Amino acid sequence: MKNLLFTLPFLVFSCNLDQKSPVVGGPCSYKTTYHPARVVGFDSSQMDALFEVNLHGKPDTFGYHELNNAYLTPDEVKTTGFAVGNIYRLAHDGIESGTCTPVILRLELVPSDSTTATAK
Repeated sequence: MKNLLFTLPFLVFSCNLDQKSPVVGGPCSYKTTYHPARVVGFDSSQMDALFEVNLHGKPDTFGYHELNNAYLTPDEVKTTGFAVGNIYRLAHDGIESGTCTPVILRLELVPSDSTTATAK
């Protein structure tokens, strides 16, 4: 009886291995679209910034730390001439194949044209 109770979970587990379920993870491919992101606020004590972006016809606000999981560095602020009103770019990665994260957003400290979105 002890052996049956011990082997039963292994039998159930091995039966489930035959089922076809999607594999989560890579490889995955994305299409990247860039959108202008205007700096609307900067907190120098935390080195974080707020950006306004017009996605899908509606303005939205994102924090640099919120999307990049990092704060701005004094070097980045200095070398990019970072200031409220500047326009950088938001990279919008939309999944094309695979079962990874479907959408990834990140703010890039690269000057952006305020009127166009470009794809890569």
